[in-house]
Amino acid sequence: MLNNVTRLLLISIVVFLSGCIVVSTAVSVTTAVVGGVVEVVDTVTPDIFDDDDEDESSNKEDN
Repeated sequence: MLNNVTRLLLISIVVFLSGCIVVSTAVSVTTAVVGGVVEVVDTVTPDIFDDDDEDESSNKEDN
């Protein structure tokens, strides 16, 4: 009886840990993909927000 309980416990732990590994791998892949997309967007549309900020600050200095 104790042997069966031990086996069930070990199987449960392995299944739980494999689920954690899958989730952490999925999160890592998603983070890498999103980071890559941000780099591409930043390269394709360089400094749109920075240019707007510079224009506003130059207009304030002119006034």
